[in-house]
Amino acid sequence: MEPGFQFLTSSRGCAPYTVQIETNYLNAVAGTIYYVDWGDGTAQEQYPQLNATGVVMTHTYPNVSNNCGYDVVIDASNACNPQGSVVPINTQVIVWTNDVVAIDPGTFRVCEGFAASMQFTDNSTWNCFPRATRENNAPRWIQWIYGTGSAASQIPGIQVNGVTPGSYPYYNPAANTNPIYPVTSPGQQSLTINVPVTTAADLGKTFQVTLNNWNQCNPYDNNLLDGNPFNPVSGDLVNGDNPFQTTTANIVIVPSPQPTFVTRLGNSGGLIQTTFCIGDNIYFDDKTPSIGGASFGYTWQFYDDNTGTTLLSTSNNHHPTFSYSTGGQKLIRLSVTDNNAVGGCTNSYDLLITISPSLVAKIQTTDLSNNPITPYFCQNSSAPFTTFQVRFSDASIGTVTATTEWRWQFYDQNGVLTSQVPAAGFSSTQLGPFDQSFTTRGIYKSVLTIHDNATGCETQDQVNVRIYENPVASFTATRVCQGNKNLFNDNSTLNSINGESIVLREWDFNYDGVTFTKDPTYDNQTSFSRSLGNAGTYQVALRVTTDQNGCSNIFILPVIVDPLPLASFTPDVTAGCSTLKVNFTNTSVTGQPDVIDRYVWEMDDHSGSGFQALATQRPTNPTFSNIFSYSFVNTNTVNKLVDVRLHVYTVNSCETISSPVTITIYPGTASGYSSTNYSPFNSNCSPQNVNFAVDLATQSLSPTDYTWTISDASGVISSTSTGTTPSFNYNFSNTTLGLKDFSVKLTTTLSSGCFGDSTRTIRISPVPSSAFTYDTLQFDCNVMTINLSATQKGLAAYHWVILENGVTISDVTNSSDQFQFTFNRSASDINVQFSLDTKNFANCASSVSN
Repeated sequence: MEPGFQFLTSSRGCAPYTVQIETNYLNAVAGTIYYVDWGDGTAQEQYPQLNATGVVMTHTYPNVSNNCGYDVVIDASNACNPQGSVVPINTQVIVWTNDVVAIDPGTFRVCEGFAASMQFTDNSTWNCFPRATRENNAPRWIQWIYGTGSAASQIPGIQVNGVTPGSYPYYNPAANTNPIYPVTSPGQQSLTINVPVTTAADLGKTFQVTLNNWNQCNPYDNNLLDGNPFNPVSGDLVNGDNPFQTTTANIVIVPSPQPTFVTRLGNSGGLIQTTFCIGDNIYFDDKTPSIGGASFGYTWQFYDDNTGTTLLSTSNNHHPTFSYSTGGQKLIRLSVTDNNAVGGCTNSYDLLITISPSLVAKIQTTDLSNNPITPYFCQNSSAPFTTFQVRFSDASIGTVTATTEWRWQFYDQNGVLTSQVPAAGFSSTQLGPFDQSFTTRGIYKSVLTIHDNATGCETQDQVNVRIYENPVASFTATRVCQGNKNLFNDNSTLNSINGESIVLREWDFNYDGVTFTKDPTYDNQTSFSRSLGNAGTYQVALRVTTDQNGCSNIFILPVIVDPLPLASFTPDVTAGCSTLKVNFTNTSVTGQPDVIDRYVWEMDDHSGSGFQALATQRPTNPTFSNIFSYSFVNTNTVNKLVDVRLHVYTVNSCETISSPVTITIYPGTASGYSSTNYSPFNSNCSPQNVNFAVDLATQSLSPTDYTWTISDASGVISSTSTGTTPSFNYNFSNTTLGLKDFSVKLTTTLSSGCFGDSTRTIRISPVPSSAFTYDTLQFDCNVMTINLSATQKGLAAYHWVILENGVTISDVTNSSDQFQFTFNRSASDINVQFSLDTKNFANCASSVSN
């Protein structure tokens, strides 16, 4: 089966409402059972289908409070479709009822003796309104009727909307107000009702107001289609076509409050009395009789006189407590208001009490010239100390009576009583003034007591003399170089006597010793950094001030900002060939603002290490000069750039770095070479032929020329260019008797025009002489003695050889440059040959002389 249905009546109506629903299930047959839950809590009903068309189901909803409608559920079953297998029907029946009528407030209370004006408000709960669904939002009819109660108990003299009705009940005379239509929401107000001032005879009398209500379930006019909602079909203009919903509200005259109270000492259990001492806690005990339905509000007014002129304080407590600080008669007024009544229902009650004594103790402090002062003083933290003087005088307020007495007491800073006048009891005459001196830090108490010997009441005034200790301002500051910030740290201290503390720290960074000109930016800064400016000594002052009595102290500290040194120089050359010697002139030696500790020359060779120190010059060094020389070497094949700067330090560790200067060093050569066949350890006897060869490192620079220069002590002997040939040969000859040194210099020239040279020494040993002379020392017929004498003296060896007729008869080698030989007479002539050869200490041998 497939479900289907239709309403034979409307799906909405006013309770009690009977609804009819007909089932139209597809494929339903006779014998089908329909199960209906009408949603109103009644038992489920069953309807059997007796034909092939369906079933008509009827249900009546009662006139009871509901949720503005009911959820209806219809289920069905037959032989082919068990219950629960068919999709149930869910629908709604909307049922409305009458409104619940109410007036706010239900009762207006008006106090006897007071007039009041008021309006009642329609506070009805409309049926199903407002709501999002099932809303019963059709307009209502409402009607206000005035004076509907008993005439015998009605409040006399009432006016409605400013009109005194001629009779009751009274209706609003305005058109279309009996009833009012359309009303679209609750909250409508009645006309204003004016209650006159009433008397005690009117207590309990009332004035009743009635509110009638009709909605679409009980309409005033059953036919609205005629466009006139005020002509009931029945013709009953008073009651309408249907009974209205109605309610009433009342105005009632009630008693006004009659306030009264008593005064007690201390609390609710204290004795009732009207005389109290100054400072006593007075408990005000309300005794106002209660009134049924009333809600009392209390206003207490405490005056400082007996006429109610000077108001001291007020309270809204039921039973307040109050104390007086001055003597005399005081007026207390209690006003009680019925907050549940309209029209200002308030009455008052006044009571006078007496406060004793009539004279209130008051101490006046002055200097010894009678100028008023507050006796708070600031004492130095260390000697010398100041002595402070205070005059204490009786300035009590009020009236002196025959029973008034006085006493003065003075205490030291430790709370010990040091003086009392009179020494015992009280004086019947006024005392003072008293002059006191104070030096030691602390709090000194002075007390004046005034006593009334009749009531026993006393008043006291206490004045404290406070000798504060000035705070001790102190701080530290760093010494810095110009351009840096000085670091300041506050070290101020305070020896407190009364919990006081330093609350203000002020800084003057250039104090002139007279006028303190603070920099407000640094108020209450205790640790901070600040730049003072150019180099110099600044008188920095810190002023600290306490929160009690404003005691202050200034501390001054000279703070030094050291100047930065000058740093400048000039080089005599900024580019050249390696090895390049540069003379740097320090142009900042003179005119320095401070003593210089050192000048540091630094170089950055662009290797990534940054600037590194080359040399340090100290002005204290006796050899100090403003010239610094340095030789730069470039053994590469490309130009080399280096940056040189001057780093200057003062004795106060301030430093300045000059701008760098770039030095360009063109590639150079070391002109390395060697002699391939010469050793200084050989004899090297003249003449000596020496071969020279340029080393590979020099050749790798691809020089464009090699020039070989030979020199001796007398100057240049030879200068020969071998072009790009890296070798040279020279024959050295020493014709002197001694060793002879030759200088061999190789000058290598590169394609850049840069050149370099190197020099070696070639030492050539001399060849000794073998020349000699001879002379006869003895000559006769038997012998002849010959003396041979070498021309060159001092040689290492002399080799003398003598031949007779070609035969060696003497062969002697010694170190003597003289040689003697004797010939004996022979039978025939002798042909004699003398020969000499020599060696020097270089082991060079001479030729043989004969």
